Amino acid sequence: MSLGKLSIDKVDVKGKRVLIRVDFNVPQKDGKITNNQRIVAALPSIKYCLDNGAKAVVLMSHLGRPDGKKNPKFTLAPVADELKKVLGKDVKFLNDCVGPEVEAACADPAPGSVILLENLRFYIEEEGKCTNEKGEKIKAKDEDVEKFRASLTKLGDIYVNDAFGTAHRAHSSMVGVKLDTRACGFLMKNELVYFGKALSDPSRPFLAILGGAKVADKIQLIKNMLDKVNEMIIGGGMAFTFLKVDKNVEIGNSLFDEEGAKIVKDLLAKAKEKNVQIHLPVDFVIGDKFAEDATAKTVTMEEGIPAGHMGLDVGPKSEELFAAAVARAKTIVWNGPPGVFEFDKFSHGTKALMDAVVKATSNGAITIIGGGDTATCCKKFKTEDKVSHVSTGGGASLELLEGAFHIVVLFILKVDVKDKRVLIRVDFNVPQKDGKITNNQRIVSALPTIMYCLDNKAKAVILMSHLGRPDGKKNPKYTLAPVAEELKRVLGGKDVKFLNDCVGPEVEAACADPPAGSIILLENLRFYIEEEGKCTNEKGEKLKASPEAVEKFRASLTKLGDIYVNDAFGTAHRAHSSMVGVKLNTRACGFLMKNELLYFGKALSDPARPFLAILGGAKVADKIQLIKNMLDKVNEMIIGGGMAFTFLKVDKNVEIGKSLFDEAGAKIVKELLAKAKEKNVQIHLPVDFVVGDKFAEDATAKTVTAEEGVPAGHMGMDVGPKSEELFATVVARAKTIVWNGPPGVFEFEKFSHGTKALMDAVVKATAAGCCTIIGGGDTATCCKKFKTEDKVTHVSTGGGASLELLEGKVLPGVEALSPAP
Repeated sequence: MSLGKLSIDKVDVKGKRVLIRVDFNVPQKDGKITNNQRIVAALPSIKYCLDNGAKAVVLMSHLGRPDGKKNPKFTLAPVADELKKVLGKDVKFLNDCVGPEVEAACADPAPGSVILLENLRFYIEEEGKCTNEKGEKIKAKDEDVEKFRASLTKLGDIYVNDAFGTAHRAHSSMVGVKLDTRACGFLMKNELVYFGKALSDPSRPFLAILGGAKVADKIQLIKNMLDKVNEMIIGGGMAFTFLKVDKNVEIGNSLFDEEGAKIVKDLLAKAKEKNVQIHLPVDFVIGDKFAEDATAKTVTMEEGIPAGHMGLDVGPKSEELFAAAVARAKTIVWNGPPGVFEFDKFSHGTKALMDAVVKATSNGAITIIGGGDTATCCKKFKTEDKVSHVSTGGGASLELLEGAFHIVVLFILKVDVKDKRVLIRVDFNVPQKDGKITNNQRIVSALPTIMYCLDNKAKAVILMSHLGRPDGKKNPKYTLAPVAEELKRVLGGKDVKFLNDCVGPEVEAACADPPAGSIILLENLRFYIEEEGKCTNEKGEKLKASPEAVEKFRASLTKLGDIYVNDAFGTAHRAHSSMVGVKLNTRACGFLMKNELLYFGKALSDPARPFLAILGGAKVADKIQLIKNMLDKVNEMIIGGGMAFTFLKVDKNVEIGKSLFDEAGAKIVKELLAKAKEKNVQIHLPVDFVVGDKFAEDATAKTVTAEEGVPAGHMGMDVGPKSEELFATVVARAKTIVWNGPPGVFEFEKFSHGTKALMDAVVKATAAGCCTIIGGGDTATCCKKFKTEDKVTHVSTGGGASLELLEGKVLPGVEALSPAP
């Protein structure tokens, strides 16, 4: 299955009715739209159709959860008014979405018409199921679903899907419109650059390197890749199953997969049929136990592995064999290490293979590391910037390689960067102390996109970022000069030219024709009020940038590049000039942005269960939307941090002393707990606390139970040992964990134990196969403090952005992306 799908800009829409599935599920208050970003984001596809002579644009969307019933609270009528305003053109609103009257209205509309249908979810047939007034689950009849889909199909000549927000749902409007021409809109045309290229049009020879314990777990992966590759290396535990079945090799106590063994011969037969060379290990490094201190020795395949021993790595002859296969390849996809690289004495085979892949990369091969353990190898061997791409989407990349895509996948944006100036919005808002960078994660995370551009012969990479809050004024405290030095260091000494401004004639001249292969870092974007559009002056007065000044600022940024790339997930929730105002035709997402969306998308749309959310923070009021949204998705929820005291005070009348109490948030605690009960979500609150007599490192600390309460003059600063045990038990059950906010004041050593214990539990869960996502901000800082960044599945670089994604909000910086015309 190719990722390169038909896109709207390749379709002749002239004289045609274009039926577009949009996502107008916009937030409202008192009948008024509070955020029109999703409507604005649909304009490029709508305008493209109108500008290219479409007979009409017929728009369909859902709004809210009306549960298959017509409900005026969820009408799209206000959306029609807002669309008319932002489009500057009349919009005809129909008070239904299917049926004879709608079909008649859309049969022969006036040329250039824009028609918006009523809410699709007023019909159970859109989602296929709903819940009635009694809370009973009801399923739509198959014949009614077909009738609903047939009616939608009559409304257009061409179908376009531009609804990123519902791309993971097999709803009628997503998969049931039976028009011959079905294309993606501009919002859908991003993501999946490297995997799309590898799976649809790889440079050959194409080599897959596959590891893992069980054949059965990788059946679909192996089958799919045999249709695509020229050669395949099979290592890891599953190699022993292949060797036992195919060559009757003695494998001792090595892993043997009974279930997988049944299909080994079928897989080898398919490889022969497809003329794919399969390379298995020919020698092994074995141990007498599965441990770092196992006694190691090397044996050949002919000798076999003696009883009481197990294969833990490949041997030197296998290393040579694998290196030769790697050297021949022009495209390499690697998913799964060949040995137990976590144990140093059994890591040599994986290191040798990594060295071969790095060498192949330097010789021009496209090398893609498919996430999970293989990405951890890159981290261990410090090769993340020496291969073409390291995916952080372990499960997602595996599903892509298996051919198991989402119902409507995000489509490849093929960008030719050769000889182009690539203007990249990065997020280099890194923490500093005394002028020194204390955490360079955000800089390192930008390297894959930078290196991709350079490796593919970009004329120059021009980087722009903000740092801190200089409030629209030049302030040496917030200069990006130290970032330029750190970037140079992590790039291995490659020169980085730092400009002491970010817009204006001098910057434009410096970026107009830079030497080939240049890396240029602009000065802090927020030195100008026009970046954020507003600031606060010395008197504390709020100032707003003039529209003319904002346009001039954006026009200057636009002159600096030929291609725009957004790789700043950390600010994707901000509609700032550098995020939405660069008017270049080609606008793509970088690898960091892609990976963030893959992980959060998987967790929020199709998580392995039980699904646990761990939420901290000071105020309930700040996390209302987050808690509400997550209660619709998770099975269990741990609530810690300052807001736990508000919950405990309201729900159990616990004495909380001087601990944080959120008056505004307290008003909705009972409502949140009622929703949790309705959704059958278990809420876990602390049962004991470590309290202090002041908010300071040197506070006097003692432990109290919830029954005892926090004494007067004291405040809760951490969770106690019984809470640690409770939370660890909950974590151990989970298969997916999203963590946003620490449970205690981990910055103070004597109050950090609860956070450390929770982190240890999450790390242990990750090792046991749980997908663990750290939602940026303070929780990412915990990972840095406790050195666990490479021991969880994914650490997000975006605090606010990840929070808004988890809240179910739209990210302007993502929705602003569009492909080249």
